[in-house]
Amino acid sequence: ARLDIELLLWCQANKIRICLFPPNTTHIHAPLDKVFRLYHLIHDQVKKEVIQELKRYNEGQRLLNQDKRENLRQLVEKHGTEVAAEMEAEMAAAAAGEQGGDD
Repeated sequence: ARLDIELLLWCQANKIRICLFPPNTTHIHAPLDKVFRLYHLIHDQVKKEVIQELKRYNEGQRLLNQDKRENLRQLVEKHGTEVAAEMEAEMAAAAAGEQGGDD
């Protein structure tokens, strides 16, 4: 593999150490393949579990928001006419106050 100065400087700035093995020495570090394979197996399993948890969480949030919307809809249906009447009365009073202030 070729390394350029930019990569080396970036690694140094990010506190990453690069290990280089001399050519024809793969038999020396071959046992590390098992370590990395185990790491990848564990990583993949953890990643799947995290994704499943996120999906469950998002589904829960969707259902919760759906329940909130439904409750709000029911409240508006039940009390909407009362609130609308109150708002109309307040707007009429405000308009009357504005007209009375012009005199």
